[in-house]
Amino acid sequence: MSESDRLRPSPQVRFAPPVQLFDLSVAAARLGEESQAARNGHRQVALDRRGPMTLVLFTFEQGGVFKDHQVPGMATLMLTRGHLRITTDDGDHDLRPGQVLTIGPGVVHSVQAHEASEMLLTVCLTEYAGSSREDREPVT
Repeated sequence: MSESDRLRPSPQVRFAPPVQLFDLSVAAARLGEESQAARNGHRQVALDRRGPMTLVLFTFEQGGVFKDHQVPGMATLMLTRGHLRITTDDGDHDLRPGQVLTIGPGVVHSVQAHEASEMLLTVCLTEYAGSSREDREPVT
């Protein structure tokens, strides 16, 4: 893919600076301006990725969903705007701005937006080093 075909700068460019300050309101507005349609009522952009840690901004349209999924690591979901319902086997968790939900490795969860919302997701993979699952060592 050429740079001119991209919606945003490549990950190598976005993740290069060793220190970054993000204005989440500006980043969310940029996501909303992208020409590609939202998938299942949401858009996302990885803001930074280093080693086992990834920082992702999500924007949801009212009624948007992120269907059942899981990650092989610890996840924190911080709502900055709107109202989201996170469903796990543990039950439903309604998130409002300023609230943070933590989800352990392998926990299946889904997200539904009750109104237009913005969420900051941080994932820290518990298995990271190595090229195959057998070779990976837990990150401590």
